[in-house]
Amino acid sequence: MLINGQFSINTKVSNYFDTQGPSFSLEPPSRIEFLNTVGSTVSCIAHGNPVPIVQWLDKENNPITSISKVQHIFTNGSLHFPPFAAEEFRQDVHWAIYRCSASNSVGTIISRDVVVKAVVYQHYEPEVQNPGGFIGSNVLIKCNIPSFVKEYVTVTSWLQEPNFNIYPSLEGDGKNHMLPTGELLLYNITRDDSQKIYRCRTHHKLTQDSKVSSNVGKIQLTEMRELVPPILNEKTKSLFARVGDPLVLACVAYANPKPTY
Repeated sequence: MLINGQFSINTKVSNYFDTQGPSFSLEPPSRIEFLNTVGSTVSCIAHGNPVPIVQWLDKENNPITSISKVQHIFTNGSLHFPPFAAEEFRQDVHWAIYRCSASNSVGTIISRDVVVKAVVYQHYEPEVQNPGGFIGSNVLIKCNIPSFVKEYVTVTSWLQEPNFNIYPSLEGDGKNHMLPTGELLLYNITRDDSQKIYRCRTHHKLTQDSKVSSNVGKIQLTEMRELVPPILNEKTKSLFARVGDPLVLACVAYANPKPTY
């Protein structure tokens, strides 16, 4: 039995102290990349008391809404981008910055920026260069990746046909050295080396596909009889690496007699 509304007062006091502002139990990542043929779903989960209302905002903090066949906001707060054809690409949707907000009577929180980038799949072919070289010199062979897909493709290994695989390392085996950046460095080349052929193997991080170059690379051996001072044909101006990752700097020169590094 209630006496002077005591139970009602206690309930109000209890509810007051139980209130909690929103906090993210799953904040969306800072970058989302996906293929147009696959689509993607970005989750945003928050808790608090009362239960927060989750909403998605554009970069000006304006609320966004679902767009048929392009962008959907699920009832659980997830932002969904369905697969789309290349001609349905919309830069304001598929290359945009979003934020997730969670609000209740206590307050509002806003997530970090979420950069969304949809990539329209395009067929590509890696291509191996045919570098020139002199007997006794070192040669760098490159695997060219088309610029429109270079951001998503890495060279994972080289194949010296018919079946010798060369993988990235810090030092190489004394003859073959695949650099972490993808190039193949060959030391002290001989006439025998000029008869070998090479292919590069690549990996697309969005499709997870591996592709071997259809063309082959071969050293174009040149005789050098006159005296030639060292010439650096490969000049690297800048390299980028993550903290903790190994980094290899190649120094490749042509000269007669053979240069000392």
